[in-house]
Amino acid sequence: MRLKNYQFFLLALLIGTVGTVGYFAYAHAASHPAPKIVSLSKDVFVTGQIEIWQVEKVRRAGYRTIVDLRPDGEAAGQASAQEIEAEAARSGIRFVYLPVPHGDAVPDQVVSQLSAVVDGQDAKPVLLYCRSGRRATRAWSLAEASRTGGMSVPEILQAAGSAGQPVDDLRTGIAARVEQRSTPGTPRPGASR
Repeated sequence: MRLKNYQFFLLALLIGTVGTVGYFAYAHAASHPAPKIVSLSKDVFVTGQIEIWQVEKVRRAGYRTIVDLRPDGEAAGQASAQEIEAEAARSGIRFVYLPVPHGDAVPDQVVSQLSAVVDGQDAKPVLLYCRSGRRATRAWSLAEASRTGGMSVPEILQAAGSAGQPVDDLRTGIAARVEQRSTPGTPRPGASR
């Protein structure tokens, strides 16, 4: 069967349109990649700084909670917690802001709040982020060590290392928290009854 001129023209137009749309879709995806997310546990994942436009990709990936551990204003052009929170709300994702100052120390208040977030059954899976994922992983390691039924010291160290964020310098603190864990129905040492 031989194509008539107008059929040939329409076919060429269709092929050109599909090619153009495909190119722009590829270019958009290449310039707006999904965040690189790595697993810390079955329900907790970590990534570096996310951008506003990535929140929808996070939702489509199935995350129910985003935890921002990076203080606002650390770097020019960084999306603020308020901006990410607004986009998370539009996407139906819970957002928690637990800023950890730059450095090695993780405030105890952040550890206990993060532990409570991770314990929440309706919050999983949880995505933690900071600039590079380092502070988020450090905070998670201490929170996981504090959780009743949490991972063992070697499991925590292995999970953090596998995520590319080793926390070997926290081994003593992690071990102390694991040792102080309460079993269900018994209070932690020092807790009021």
